[in-house]
Amino acid sequence: RRELKVLSAEGIYRLLLRWRLPEYKIASLQRLFAMDDHSLWDLEEKQERERSERQDQHWQNAASNAQTALDSLVSEHGAGGEGVTEQLSIAAQRGLPVILHVRDAIGESLDILRAHKRELIENGGVMHCFSGSAESARECLELGLMIGFGGSLTFKNNRRGVETAEFVPLDRFVFETDCPYLAPVPHRGERNDPSMIALVAEKFAEIKGITPDEAADIAFENGMKLFRLG
Repeated sequence: RRELKVLSAEGIYRLLLRWRLPEYKIASLQRLFAMDDHSLWDLEEKQERERSERQDQHWQNAASNAQTALDSLVSEHGAGGEGVTEQLSIAAQRGLPVILHVRDAIGESLDILRAHKRELIENGGVMHCFSGSAESARECLELGLMIGFGGSLTFKNNRRGVETAEFVPLDRFVFETDCPYLAPVPHRGERNDPSMIALVAEKFAEIKGITPDEAADIAFENGMKLFRLG
């Protein structure tokens, strides 16, 4: 699994086969995508009807709303909670889970998310490549969210990530790449890709006292549940 370089849909298919996943699971994953409104926001008013029709067609097969972010680096340049609130509202209207990117803004993010607790518990979501504390993870779990673990879990001094992995229940996590960033050790600093998820699974399994295959299987089932593909 480690040496496999996955940069295409066919490559992902081969990776899933390498993980010995049943064909029905592979077929489910091949139709998974997150719908992103941002590319549609700047259309002229005269194109509004066309935009609406196109969105409706896309949303029919969407498994999730777009990744939405509250990032201290972005917020310094004018973005902030309003965009997150709008994306949360869109996801609630569509009955879809949300993918939440939070960097150095966990307190502000939780303030926003608490206001949407009912919808989050109903529709679910994931804290993408979570970097907060175990206590912050507890609050996210109470809001109905799953916790995403990526390559940073393998970093040498990431004690907080290890503590969070120790805390999070086995039915409330998924694995992620954040490709092309956050490549796990021993590839830290290189371009990340889905083949390296195996290294994240190995580290998580070590922390939890289970086998890497067990970790991979559980993460897969959690992802299927999160995106309602099972």
